[in-house]
Amino acid sequence: TRLTDDDLEPVAGLSSAAACIDLHLMDSVFKPVFTHQCFMHETILGFRPFVVDEEDAANIANIQREKLKHKTRVETDVLHKSFKQQAASKRLKVTVKLIPSCTACVVSFKKAPLVEDQNLTEASETKDTNSLSLSGNKRKASMVRFHDKCKEDQKEDIMSDEDMLKGLNKALPNINHLSNDIDNKCGFLESTFGATISECRRSIQNDEMEFILCLADGKNIEVNNYHNQAQKLALWFIENADTVDLNSDEGGGTWKVLYLFRVHRSNDEDKDVKFSLAGYMTLFCFYSPFKKPKAGIILRICQALILPPYQRCGLGSFMMTAVYDYAYGKYDSVIEKMNCVDDVYEGERTNVMHEIVEVNVEDPSPSFTALRDRSDYNKFKDCINPENDLMPILPKRCLGDDNEFPPLNEKDAISAAAAAKITKSQIQICYEIYQLRKTKKILEGCAEEKKEGIDKSYRLMVKKRLNHFHREEIGSCATKMEKQAKLSELYEEARDRYNSILKHET
Repeated sequence: TRLTDDDLEPVAGLSSAAACIDLHLMDSVFKPVFTHQCFMHETILGFRPFVVDEEDAANIANIQREKLKHKTRVETDVLHKSFKQQAASKRLKVTVKLIPSCTACVVSFKKAPLVEDQNLTEASETKDTNSLSLSGNKRKASMVRFHDKCKEDQKEDIMSDEDMLKGLNKALPNINHLSNDIDNKCGFLESTFGATISECRRSIQNDEMEFILCLADGKNIEVNNYHNQAQKLALWFIENADTVDLNSDEGGGTWKVLYLFRVHRSNDEDKDVKFSLAGYMTLFCFYSPFKKPKAGIILRICQALILPPYQRCGLGSFMMTAVYDYAYGKYDSVIEKMNCVDDVYEGERTNVMHEIVEVNVEDPSPSFTALRDRSDYNKFKDCINPENDLMPILPKRCLGDDNEFPPLNEKDAISAAAAAKITKSQIQICYEIYQLRKTKKILEGCAEEKKEGIDKSYRLMVKKRLNHFHREEIGSCATKMEKQAKLSELYEEARDRYNSILKHET
Protein backbone atom coordinates (compact mmCIF):
# COMPACT_ATOMS: atom_id res chain seq x y z
CA THR A 1 0.00 0.00 0.00
CA ARG A 2 1.33 3.40 -0.98
CA LEU A 3 1.40 6.12 1.64
CA THR A 4 -0.63 9.23 0.76
CA ASP A 5 -0.94 12.66 2.36
CA ASP A 6 -4.28 11.58 3.83
CA ASP A 7 -2.34 9.22 6.10
CA LEU A 8 -0.27 12.04 7.60
CA GLU A 9 -1.27 13.39 11.00
CA PRO A 10 -2.31 17.04 10.65
CA VAL A 11 0.31 19.19 12.37
CA ALA A 12 1.15 22.89 12.42
CA GLY A 13 2.91 24.20 9.33
CA LEU A 14 2.44 21.07 7.19
CA SER A 15 0.39 22.48 4.29
CA SER A 16 1.41 25.24 1.89
CA ALA A 17 -1.04 27.79 3.33
CA ALA A 18 -0.16 26.91 6.93
CA ALA A 19 3.56 27.31 6.19
CA CYS A 20 2.86 30.83 4.87
CA ILE A 21 1.16 32.00 8.08
CA ASP A 22 2.72 33.03 11.40
CA LEU A 23 0.42 33.69 14.37
CA HIS A 24 1.88 35.87 17.14
CA LEU A 25 0.45 35.96 20.66
CA MET A 26 2.54 38.06 23.03
CA ASP A 27 5.99 36.38 23.00
CA SER A 28 4.88 33.20 21.20
CA VAL A 29 4.86 32.46 17.47
CA PHE A 30 3.01 29.45 16.03
CA LYS A 31 1.49 28.21 12.79
CA PRO A 32 -1.99 26.91 11.95
CA VAL A 33 -2.76 23.21 11.69
CA PHE A 34 -5.81 23.49 9.41
CA THR A 35 -6.37 26.05 6.65
CA HIS A 36 -8.96 24.29 4.43
CA GLN A 37 -11.86 26.43 5.66
CA CYS A 38 -10.00 29.60 4.67
CA PHE A 39 -8.11 28.61 1.51
CA MET A 40 -9.15 26.02 -1.05
CA HIS A 41 -6.83 23.00 -1.25
CA GLU A 42 -4.87 24.49 1.69
CA THR A 43 -2.92 26.75 -0.64
CA ILE A 44 -2.86 30.51 -1.25
CA LEU A 45 -3.27 30.90 -4.99
CA GLY A 46 -0.08 32.02 -6.75
CA PHE A 47 2.11 31.88 -3.63
CA ARG A 48 4.51 29.52 -1.88
CA PRO A 49 6.02 29.98 1.58
CA PHE A 50 9.43 31.57 2.01
CA VAL A 51 12.29 29.07 1.75
CA VAL A 52 12.86 28.58 5.48
CA ASP A 53 9.15 27.87 6.04
CA GLU A 54 9.03 25.55 3.02
CA GLU A 55 12.04 23.65 4.30
CA ASP A 56 10.33 23.31 7.68
CA ALA A 57 7.18 21.99 5.95
CA ALA A 58 9.30 19.40 4.11
CA ASN A 59 10.91 18.35 7.38
CA ILE A 60 7.50 18.05 9.11
CA ALA A 61 6.11 15.92 6.27
CA ASN A 62 9.12 13.64 6.30
CA ILE A 63 8.94 13.13 10.07
CA GLN A 64 5.30 12.10 9.64
CA ARG A 65 6.23 9.64 6.89
CA GLU A 66 9.04 8.17 8.96
CA LYS A 67 6.51 7.40 11.71
CA LEU A 68 4.36 5.48 9.22
CA LYS A 69 7.23 3.79 7.40
CA HIS A 70 6.66 0.49 9.16
CA LYS A 71 3.10 0.35 7.80
CA THR A 72 3.62 1.13 4.13
CA ARG A 73 6.01 2.34 1.46
CA VAL A 74 7.08 5.96 1.75
CA GLU A 75 6.42 8.34 -1.10
CA THR A 76 9.37 10.04 -2.79
CA ASP A 77 7.64 13.44 -2.78
CA VAL A 78 8.83 15.37 0.24
CA LEU A 79 6.19 18.11 0.44
CA HIS A 80 2.50 18.01 1.29
CA LYS A 81 0.11 17.72 -1.67
CA SER A 82 -1.04 21.33 -1.18
CA PHE A 83 2.27 22.48 -2.69
CA LYS A 84 1.27 20.86 -6.00
CA GLN A 85 -2.13 22.46 -6.48
CA GLN A 86 -1.19 25.38 -8.73
CA ALA A 87 1.66 27.36 -10.23
CA ALA A 88 3.29 29.94 -7.95
CA SER A 89 5.16 33.06 -9.00
CA LYS A 90 5.87 34.61 -5.57
CA ARG A 91 6.75 33.73 -2.01
CA LEU A 92 4.55 34.91 0.85
CA LYS A 93 4.71 35.45 4.59
CA VAL A 94 1.47 36.36 6.38
CA THR A 95 2.09 37.76 9.86
CA VAL A 96 -0.88 37.87 12.23
CA LYS A 97 -0.40 39.62 15.56
CA LEU A 98 -3.16 38.90 18.08
CA ILE A 99 -3.89 41.09 21.06
CA PRO A 100 -3.78 39.13 24.36
CA SER A 101 -7.59 38.95 24.68
CA CYS A 102 -7.75 37.40 21.17
CA THR A 103 -10.57 39.73 20.15
CA ALA A 104 -8.60 41.64 17.51
CA CYS A 105 -5.45 41.40 15.43
CA VAL A 106 -3.35 43.16 12.83
CA VAL A 107 -2.17 41.52 9.62
CA SER A 108 0.77 42.18 7.32
CA PHE A 109 1.99 40.57 4.09
CA LYS A 110 5.58 40.12 2.94
CA LYS A 111 6.14 39.04 -0.66
CA ALA A 112 9.15 38.19 -2.81
CA PRO A 113 9.80 36.74 -6.29
CA LEU A 114 10.03 32.95 -6.49
CA VAL A 115 13.73 32.08 -6.86
CA GLU A 116 14.40 28.40 -6.28
CA ASP A 117 17.92 27.12 -6.76
CA GLN A 118 20.13 29.59 -4.90
CA ASN A 119 17.78 30.07 -1.97
CA LEU A 120 17.07 26.35 -1.62
CA THR A 121 20.78 25.56 -1.53
CA GLU A 122 21.46 28.22 1.07
CA ALA A 123 18.53 27.08 3.21
CA SER A 124 19.58 23.43 2.99
CA GLU A 125 23.06 24.29 4.24
CA THR A 126 21.62 25.85 7.39
CA LYS A 127 19.49 22.84 8.36
CA ASP A 128 20.39 20.47 11.18
CA THR A 129 21.80 17.34 9.56
CA ASN A 130 20.89 15.25 12.61
CA SER A 131 17.15 15.79 12.10
CA LEU A 132 14.82 13.22 10.56
CA SER A 133 14.49 15.30 7.39
CA LEU A 134 15.90 14.28 4.06
CA SER A 135 19.43 15.36 3.22
CA GLY A 136 19.79 18.81 1.71
CA ASN A 137 20.45 17.55 -1.83
CA LYS A 138 17.50 15.11 -1.86
CA ARG A 139 15.18 17.70 -0.35
CA LYS A 140 16.31 20.32 -2.86
CA ALA A 141 15.84 17.93 -5.78
CA SER A 142 12.32 17.01 -4.68
CA MET A 143 11.29 20.61 -4.09
CA VAL A 144 12.71 21.75 -7.41
CA ARG A 145 10.76 18.93 -9.05
CA PHE A 146 7.55 20.54 -7.73
CA HIS A 147 8.68 23.91 -9.08
CA ASP A 148 9.35 22.39 -12.51
CA LYS A 149 5.91 20.84 -12.54
CA CYS A 150 4.38 24.23 -11.79
CA LYS A 151 6.37 25.91 -14.56
CA GLU A 152 4.89 23.60 -17.21
CA ASP A 153 1.58 25.51 -17.13
CA GLN A 154 2.55 28.71 -15.30
CA LYS A 155 -0.35 31.17 -15.09
CA GLU A 156 -0.59 34.74 -13.91
CA ASP A 157 -3.26 33.65 -11.44
CA ILE A 158 -2.51 35.13 -8.04
CA MET A 159 -4.72 35.87 -5.04
CA SER A 160 -5.21 39.55 -4.27
CA ASP A 161 -4.65 41.04 -0.80
CA GLU A 162 -8.38 41.66 -0.54
CA ASP A 163 -9.20 37.98 -1.23
CA MET A 164 -6.49 36.84 1.19
CA LEU A 165 -8.03 39.01 3.91
CA LYS A 166 -11.45 37.51 3.17
CA GLY A 167 -10.02 34.04 3.70
CA LEU A 168 -8.10 35.04 6.83
CA ASN A 169 -11.12 36.82 8.28
CA LYS A 170 -12.97 33.50 8.61
CA ALA A 171 -10.48 32.33 11.24
CA LEU A 172 -9.34 35.60 12.81
CA PRO A 173 -10.95 38.04 15.24
CA ASN A 174 -11.45 41.65 14.16
CA ILE A 175 -8.73 42.66 11.71
CA ASN A 176 -8.26 46.29 12.65
CA HIS A 177 -5.85 47.37 9.95
CA LEU A 178 -2.76 46.34 8.00
CA SER A 179 0.29 46.95 10.16
CA ASN A 180 3.62 45.44 11.13
CA ASP A 181 3.36 45.97 14.88
CA ILE A 182 1.05 45.71 17.86
CA ASP A 183 1.46 46.97 21.39
CA ASN A 184 1.42 43.96 23.73
CA LYS A 185 0.80 46.28 26.65
CA CYS A 186 -2.67 46.85 25.27
CA GLY A 187 -5.44 44.42 24.52
CA PHE A 188 -5.57 42.55 27.84
CA LEU A 189 -8.86 41.83 29.58
CA GLU A 190 -9.37 43.99 32.64
CA SER A 191 -11.85 41.47 34.05
CA THR A 192 -13.05 37.97 33.21
CA PHE A 193 -16.47 36.58 32.30
CA GLY A 194 -18.73 34.48 34.49
CA ALA A 195 -17.56 33.05 37.81
CA THR A 196 -14.07 31.85 38.68
CA ILE A 197 -14.33 28.18 39.66
CA SER A 198 -10.72 26.95 39.78
CA GLU A 199 -7.11 28.03 39.43
CA CYS A 200 -3.71 26.46 38.85
CA ARG A 201 -0.06 27.19 38.11
CA ARG A 202 2.07 25.68 35.37
CA SER A 203 5.73 26.01 34.44
CA ILE A 204 5.91 26.68 30.68
CA GLN A 205 9.29 27.21 29.06
CA ASN A 206 10.83 27.95 32.46
CA ASP A 207 8.21 30.60 33.16
CA GLU A 208 5.84 30.10 36.10
CA MET A 209 2.35 31.00 34.89
CA GLU A 210 -0.95 31.40 36.72
CA PHE A 211 -4.30 30.36 35.20
CA ILE A 212 -7.93 30.56 36.22
CA LEU A 213 -11.05 28.80 34.95
CA CYS A 214 -14.23 30.80 34.53
CA LEU A 215 -17.69 29.40 33.82
CA ALA A 216 -19.75 31.84 31.75
CA ASP A 217 -23.38 31.86 30.66
CA GLY A 218 -23.86 32.02 26.88
CA LYS A 219 -27.00 34.13 27.32
CA ASN A 220 -24.89 36.98 28.67
CA ILE A 221 -24.48 39.67 25.99
CA GLU A 222 -20.86 40.46 26.92
CA VAL A 223 -19.93 36.77 26.82
CA ASN A 224 -21.65 36.37 23.46
CA ASN A 225 -19.86 39.37 21.95
CA TYR A 226 -16.48 38.22 23.28
CA HIS A 227 -16.91 34.64 22.11
CA ASN A 228 -18.01 35.67 18.61
CA GLN A 229 -14.47 36.95 18.05
CA ALA A 230 -12.34 34.55 20.11
CA GLN A 231 -13.96 31.37 18.74
CA LYS A 232 -12.82 32.10 15.18
CA LEU A 233 -9.30 30.96 16.09
CA ALA A 234 -10.57 27.39 16.49
CA LEU A 235 -10.73 27.03 12.69
CA TRP A 236 -6.91 26.97 12.61
CA PHE A 237 -6.64 24.10 15.12
CA ILE A 238 -9.83 21.98 14.98
CA GLU A 239 -10.52 20.23 11.68
CA ASN A 240 -14.30 20.58 11.66
CA ALA A 241 -14.57 23.65 13.86
CA ASP A 242 -17.66 25.78 13.47
CA THR A 243 -18.78 29.00 15.08
CA VAL A 244 -21.81 28.89 17.37
CA ASP A 245 -24.38 31.42 18.47
CA LEU A 246 -24.30 31.14 22.25
CA ASN A 247 -27.61 32.98 22.50
CA SER A 248 -29.44 30.47 20.29
CA ASP A 249 -32.15 28.19 21.71
CA GLU A 250 -31.79 25.78 18.79
CA GLY A 251 -31.71 22.19 20.01
CA GLY A 252 -33.76 23.01 23.12
CA GLY A 253 -30.78 23.67 25.33
CA THR A 254 -28.47 26.38 26.61
CA TRP A 255 -24.80 27.21 26.09
CA LYS A 256 -22.11 27.75 28.68
CA VAL A 257 -18.41 28.42 28.13
CA LEU A 258 -15.54 27.30 30.31
CA TYR A 259 -12.78 29.86 29.72
CA LEU A 260 -9.12 29.33 30.59
CA PHE A 261 -7.46 32.68 31.24
CA ARG A 262 -3.83 33.39 31.99
CA VAL A 263 -3.35 35.83 34.88
CA HIS A 264 -0.85 38.67 34.46
CA ARG A 265 0.13 40.52 37.63
CA SER A 266 2.21 43.64 38.18
CA ASN A 267 4.83 43.80 40.92
CA ASP A 268 2.08 44.68 43.34
CA GLU A 269 -0.04 41.50 43.11
CA ASP A 270 -3.13 43.21 44.50
CA LYS A 271 -3.20 45.84 41.77
CA ASP A 272 -3.25 45.96 38.00
CA VAL A 273 -4.26 42.32 37.41
CA LYS A 274 -4.96 41.58 33.75
CA PHE A 275 -5.95 38.51 31.78
CA SER A 276 -5.27 36.91 28.40
CA LEU A 277 -7.05 34.02 26.69
CA ALA A 278 -5.39 30.59 26.90
CA GLY A 279 -8.28 28.33 25.85
CA TYR A 280 -11.95 27.46 26.21
CA MET A 281 -14.56 24.69 26.09
CA THR A 282 -18.11 25.24 24.85
CA LEU A 283 -20.72 23.24 26.78
CA PHE A 284 -24.23 22.54 25.50
CA CYS A 285 -26.74 21.59 28.19
CA PHE A 286 -30.08 20.01 27.29
CA TYR A 287 -32.76 18.05 29.12
CA SER A 288 -33.17 14.37 28.21
CA PRO A 289 -36.48 13.08 29.57
CA PHE A 290 -35.93 9.48 28.40
CA LYS A 291 -32.35 9.02 29.55
CA LYS A 292 -31.81 5.70 31.31
CA PRO A 293 -31.68 4.94 34.14
CA LYS A 294 -32.60 8.49 35.09
CA ALA A 295 -33.85 11.58 33.22
CA GLY A 296 -31.79 14.74 33.51
CA ILE A 297 -29.39 17.17 31.86
CA ILE A 298 -26.89 15.99 29.25
CA LEU A 299 -23.73 18.11 29.32
CA ARG A 300 -22.06 17.96 25.89
CA ILE A 301 -18.56 19.25 25.23
CA CYS A 302 -18.85 20.66 21.73
CA GLN A 303 -15.55 22.42 21.16
CA ALA A 304 -12.32 22.47 23.13
CA LEU A 305 -9.28 24.59 22.37
CA ILE A 306 -6.01 25.19 24.19
CA LEU A 307 -3.93 27.76 22.32
CA PRO A 308 -0.53 26.35 21.17
CA PRO A 309 1.68 28.28 23.64
CA TYR A 310 -0.14 26.52 26.50
CA GLN A 311 -0.44 22.98 25.15
CA ARG A 312 1.18 19.84 26.58
CA CYS A 313 1.39 21.05 30.16
CA GLY A 314 -1.72 19.45 31.69
CA LEU A 315 -4.18 22.29 31.13
CA GLY A 316 -6.50 20.11 29.03
CA SER A 317 -6.78 17.62 31.90
CA PHE A 318 -7.29 20.53 34.30
CA MET A 319 -10.27 21.70 32.22
CA MET A 320 -11.73 18.18 31.86
CA THR A 321 -11.56 17.71 35.64
CA ALA A 322 -13.46 20.98 36.07
CA VAL A 323 -16.18 19.81 33.64
CA TYR A 324 -16.70 16.63 35.66
CA ASP A 325 -16.64 18.56 38.95
CA TYR A 326 -19.34 20.80 37.47
CA ALA A 327 -21.39 17.71 36.58
CA TYR A 328 -20.90 16.27 40.08
CA GLY A 329 -22.33 19.44 41.62
CA LYS A 330 -19.13 20.91 43.03
CA TYR A 331 -19.98 24.35 41.64
CA ASP A 332 -23.72 24.42 42.41
CA SER A 333 -23.36 27.50 44.58
CA VAL A 334 -21.44 29.23 41.79
CA ILE A 335 -24.15 28.33 39.29
CA GLU A 336 -26.81 29.85 41.52
CA LYS A 337 -24.86 33.10 41.75
CA MET A 338 -24.54 33.15 37.95
CA ASN A 339 -28.33 32.76 37.68
CA CYS A 340 -27.77 29.80 35.34
CA VAL A 341 -30.37 27.61 36.99
CA ASP A 342 -33.01 28.41 34.36
CA ASP A 343 -33.24 25.40 32.06
CA VAL A 344 -35.63 25.17 29.16
CA TYR A 345 -37.72 22.07 28.60
CA GLU A 346 -41.29 21.28 27.57
CA GLY A 347 -41.60 24.90 26.40
CA GLU A 348 -41.52 26.36 29.93
CA ARG A 349 -38.92 28.01 32.14
CA THR A 350 -38.26 26.63 35.58
CA ASN A 351 -36.10 27.68 38.50
CA VAL A 352 -35.45 24.05 39.39
CA MET A 353 -32.01 22.92 38.28
CA HIS A 354 -32.10 19.36 36.99
CA GLU A 355 -29.26 17.03 37.83
CA ILE A 356 -26.57 16.53 35.18
CA VAL A 357 -26.73 12.81 34.42
CA GLU A 358 -24.10 12.49 31.67
CA VAL A 359 -21.07 14.23 30.17
CA ASN A 360 -20.41 13.40 26.54
CA VAL A 361 -18.38 14.82 23.65
CA GLU A 362 -19.46 15.85 20.18
CA ASP A 363 -17.30 14.36 17.39
CA PRO A 364 -13.99 14.26 19.34
CA SER A 365 -10.67 14.44 17.50
CA PRO A 366 -8.05 11.69 18.11
CA SER A 367 -6.10 13.97 20.48
CA PHE A 368 -9.21 14.90 22.46
CA THR A 369 -10.28 11.23 22.56
CA ALA A 370 -6.94 10.42 24.21
CA LEU A 371 -7.43 13.25 26.73
CA ARG A 372 -10.96 12.10 27.49
CA ASP A 373 -9.91 8.46 27.92
CA ARG A 374 -7.17 9.45 30.38
CA SER A 375 -9.52 11.62 32.41
CA ASP A 376 -12.28 9.00 32.46
CA TYR A 377 -9.86 6.21 33.39
CA ASN A 378 -8.41 8.19 36.30
CA LYS A 379 -11.92 8.82 37.61
CA PHE A 380 -12.79 5.14 37.08
CA LYS A 381 -9.76 4.09 39.16
CA ASP A 382 -10.76 6.43 41.97
CA CYS A 383 -14.27 4.99 42.00
CA ILE A 384 -13.18 1.36 42.26
CA ASN A 385 -10.43 2.00 44.82
CA PRO A 386 -11.75 0.67 48.16
CA GLU A 387 -9.44 3.07 50.03
CA ASN A 388 -11.34 6.07 48.65
CA ASP A 389 -14.56 7.38 50.14
CA LEU A 390 -16.19 7.54 46.70
CA MET A 391 -19.17 5.33 45.97
CA PRO A 392 -18.03 2.23 44.03
CA ILE A 393 -19.44 2.23 40.50
CA LEU A 394 -19.02 -1.52 39.87
CA PRO A 395 -19.69 -4.55 42.06
CA LYS A 396 -16.58 -6.54 42.94
CA ARG A 397 -17.68 -9.53 40.84
CA CYS A 398 -17.28 -7.39 37.68
CA LEU A 399 -13.57 -6.95 38.24
CA GLY A 400 -12.90 -10.70 38.20
CA ASP A 401 -10.27 -12.78 39.96
CA ASP A 402 -6.58 -12.55 39.14
CA ASN A 403 -6.77 -14.70 36.00
CA GLU A 404 -10.29 -13.81 34.92
CA PHE A 405 -11.49 -11.15 32.47
CA PRO A 406 -15.28 -11.20 32.60
CA PRO A 407 -16.96 -8.98 29.99
CA LEU A 408 -18.96 -6.10 31.39
CA ASN A 409 -22.64 -6.84 30.87
CA GLU A 410 -25.16 -4.25 29.68
CA LYS A 411 -26.86 -3.75 33.04
CA ASP A 412 -23.60 -3.18 34.94
CA ALA A 413 -22.26 -0.87 32.22
CA ILE A 414 -25.39 1.32 32.33
CA SER A 415 -25.34 1.44 36.14
CA ALA A 416 -21.63 2.33 36.25
CA ALA A 417 -22.01 4.97 33.54
CA ALA A 418 -24.83 6.62 35.48
CA ALA A 419 -22.76 6.67 38.67
CA ALA A 420 -19.71 8.14 36.92
CA LYS A 421 -21.83 10.46 34.70
CA ILE A 422 -20.07 9.33 31.53
CA THR A 423 -21.27 7.32 28.55
CA LYS A 424 -21.68 3.55 28.55
CA SER A 425 -19.03 3.17 25.84
CA GLN A 426 -16.55 5.16 27.95
CA ILE A 427 -17.18 2.88 30.92
CA GLN A 428 -16.38 -0.09 28.67
CA ILE A 429 -13.13 1.58 27.55
CA CYS A 430 -12.11 2.38 31.14
CA TYR A 431 -12.91 -1.19 32.16
CA GLU A 432 -10.73 -2.57 29.36
CA ILE A 433 -7.82 -0.28 30.29
CA TYR A 434 -8.12 -1.43 33.90
CA GLN A 435 -8.15 -5.08 32.82
CA LEU A 436 -5.11 -4.52 30.58
CA ARG A 437 -3.27 -3.11 33.57
CA LYS A 438 -4.21 -6.23 35.52
CA THR A 439 -3.13 -8.44 32.59
CA LYS A 440 0.31 -6.85 32.47
CA LYS A 441 0.84 -7.43 36.17
CA ILE A 442 -0.24 -11.08 35.90
CA LEU A 443 2.05 -11.69 32.94
CA GLU A 444 5.06 -10.31 34.82
CA GLY A 445 5.01 -13.18 37.30
CA CYS A 446 3.40 -15.85 35.13
CA ALA A 447 4.93 -19.04 33.75
CA GLU A 448 5.79 -18.78 30.06
CA GLU A 449 3.38 -21.53 28.98
CA LYS A 450 0.41 -19.70 30.56
CA LYS A 451 1.07 -16.25 29.08
CA GLU A 452 -0.58 -16.85 25.72
CA GLY A 453 -3.77 -18.14 27.32
CA ILE A 454 -4.05 -15.15 29.68
CA ASP A 455 -3.38 -12.65 26.89
CA LYS A 456 -5.88 -14.43 24.66
CA SER A 457 -8.60 -14.16 27.32
CA TYR A 458 -8.11 -10.41 27.47
CA ARG A 459 -7.96 -10.10 23.66
CA LEU A 460 -11.24 -11.98 23.19
CA MET A 461 -12.98 -9.80 25.77
CA VAL A 462 -11.99 -6.59 23.96
CA LYS A 463 -12.70 -7.99 20.48
CA LYS A 464 -16.20 -8.98 21.53
CA ARG A 465 -16.97 -5.38 22.44
CA LEU A 466 -15.27 -3.99 19.30
CA ASN A 467 -17.13 -6.43 17.06
CA HIS A 468 -20.44 -5.17 18.43
CA PHE A 469 -19.51 -1.48 18.44
CA HIS A 470 -18.10 -1.54 14.88
CA ARG A 471 -20.53 -4.09 13.46
CA GLU A 472 -21.45 -1.96 10.43
CA GLU A 473 -17.84 -1.25 9.52
CA ILE A 474 -16.82 -4.88 9.98
CA GLY A 475 -19.98 -6.12 8.25
CA SER A 476 -19.09 -4.13 5.12
CA CYS A 477 -16.00 -6.32 4.57
CA ALA A 478 -16.48 -8.76 1.70
CA THR A 479 -14.92 -11.92 3.15
CA LYS A 480 -14.48 -13.57 6.53
CA MET A 481 -10.73 -13.05 6.27
CA GLU A 482 -11.20 -9.32 5.67
CA LYS A 483 -13.57 -9.10 8.65
CA GLN A 484 -11.03 -10.84 10.90
CA ALA A 485 -8.27 -8.54 9.64
CA LYS A 486 -10.39 -5.46 10.32
CA LEU A 487 -11.26 -6.64 13.83
CA SER A 488 -7.58 -7.34 14.53
CA GLU A 489 -6.68 -3.87 13.27
CA LEU A 490 -9.28 -2.25 15.56
CA TYR A 491 -7.99 -4.30 18.49
CA GLU A 492 -4.37 -3.28 17.92
CA GLU A 493 -5.37 0.39 17.66
CA ALA A 494 -7.34 0.15 20.92
CA ARG A 495 -4.52 -1.66 22.72
CA ASP A 496 -1.98 0.94 21.54
CA ARG A 497 -4.21 3.70 22.97
CA TYR A 498 -4.61 1.82 26.24
CA ASN A 499 -0.86 1.19 26.54
CA SER A 500 -0.21 4.90 26.00
CA ILE A 501 -2.55 5.78 28.88
CA LEU A 502 -1.03 3.17 31.19
CA LYS A 503 2.47 4.35 30.27
CA HIS A 504 1.68 7.81 31.69
CA GLU A 505 -0.50 6.51 34.51
CA THR A 506 -0.46 8.61 37.66
